[in-house]
This record gives sequence, structure tokens and C-alpha cells, in this order.
Amino acid sequence: MTFALFGKTTRGNNEETIRDGENQAVTQIHFEVNGKTYHAIKKTQGKTSSHQLLDGNSSPIAITADKTEEEIKKIIGMDYETLGIASIVPQGELSQIIQSKNGRKLRDLIDKVIGTGKYSAAGDGLSDGITAFRDDLREKYDNTDQDVDKIQREINDADQIISKSKPEKEKL
Repeated sequence: MTFALFGKTTRGNNEETIRDGENQAVTQIHFEVNGKTYHAIKKTQGKTSSHQLLDGNSSPIAITADKTEEEIKKIIGMDYETLGIASIVPQGELSQIIQSKNGRKLRDLIDKVIGTGKYSAAGDGLSDGITAFRDDLREKYDNTDQDVDKIQREINDADQIISKSKPEKEKL
């Protein structure tokens, strides 16, 4: 799938995708996104290859490797690496992720796959704890950690007033 879409595979270089005893390899995939059908074709023969993307009527959308990869990224909203992560997801869920208008589903998927979801949950918990702590400080002291700079300036101003008033105190 990734070879037909992006011209890349986890198995190594293009020559390694050709079956022993053969001199070429052709991969193709038909896919649909938002009701539109596409056809990606990747051909490899020795060190030469071609890559193209066709629409549902077999009209070319892209006929170079770079342009094909760029168009496929736009259409499915994922690059080669992201698709590699997403490919371990059940097909029905992947369609929902691709067609999602926001990137939240994709981010949640990636978080789940690489295990960062627990860190997101911990971050949310810390954020809730910080908010509760600030509310408590505001209630008890009418200030929070966000007021430290302001309070420090007030202390510095008070220290200056004290320093200036010491000579007058000595006179009295």
C-alpha cells in the first residue's frame, strides 16, 4: 500500500521490491476519499521507476514521483510516516480519521500508537491541579503564582521607601 501511494516501503530500496527472477514490479491501489476515487500506480524496472496518480476517470492528476506524493498527501492528509503509523488501525477507523475535519482524531491515534496518550492524560491532570492550586491561593491570599512579579515590585518599592526614610529616622 505505501509503495503504491508513496513509492516507499519498509523493505528497503526499489530493487528489493522486485520479485526474484523478475525484472520489474508494478503496484497499484484504488482508494476513495470523500466520495472521490483515485488510482495510484508505481512501476519499478531496475533503477528506473515511474509513479502516477489518476482520478476515477483514469485522467492523470500527477505523473511524477514528487507531484504524486504531494497530491496523495493533500488527498489523504497524511505523509508516508504518518500512514505507516495509521496502517495498524482497523480499516473502518482509518477512514474516519482520514475524513475527519480536525486533526484531533489523527493526533489521538498517534498518541495511542506511540504511547504518549498517558502523558497527555498526566498533563491534563497537572493542568487541573495547577488550576485548583491557583484558585486556593487566590481565595486565601488574594494572589497566585502569576502575581509574583507584581508582588516582588511592591516589595522592592517598599524597600526603597524604607532605605530613604532611615536617614530621616536617624535625625529624629
